[in-house]
Amino acid sequence: MEILEQMTALNEKGEFSEAIKATEGMNKNGDSAPKIIALRNEIIRGNKDYFETQLDAAFKNGDLYMIKVLSNFFDLNREQKREYNFVQKLQGEYVPYDDQSSGVSVIISGYEIQVNGTVDRFTYKIVNPLPELEYFDSRLALEHGGEVEEVCAGLISINQENGTYKKYLSTASREYQENNSKRVGGGRKQSTAYS
Repeated sequence: MEILEQMTALNEKGEFSEAIKATEGMNKNGDSAPKIIALRNEIIRGNKDYFETQLDAAFKNGDLYMIKVLSNFFDLNREQKREYNFVQKLQGEYVPYDDQSSGVSVIISGYEIQVNGTVDRFTYKIVNPLPELEYFDSRLALEHGGEVEEVCAGLISINQENGTYKKYLSTASREYQENNSKRVGGGRKQSTAYS
């Protein structure tokens, strides 16, 4: 009930975005979740003109939660869809590809990336690695230099400005490989699609 009370108070003060942001950490399986979601939706629908302008602001500020919520009410343009889909799919934890037993080294949460305990923000960018072709690739440009690219599903590479790079495998991909290896090979090690 605490979130509902906070949302109601913020809404009454005209702090609509803050009311929506109060739902970010809610327990989606909690007893009050349906009431919280209903109030969130009511606030957005009741202030549609305001929230329509907040979608662009959410992209500008790298507020993935607001983008996610507002995309349920407003159409994203092509560039916004591309950015949202790319950033959303890279969310999660990653282990070094070359030493998967060493534990989580990279965490991507919203528009922040934590690499070995150091937090950095990123922005989304589109690159054209093959100028002779009309091919575009998505990347995350790190605030303090370098970029993150997706090598293939579940595998990213963090590329530094000095030309060095390191690959990381998502923990979800690692778990899938482990479970698939046990199921298919009876414990026998299977080759991976990542090289």
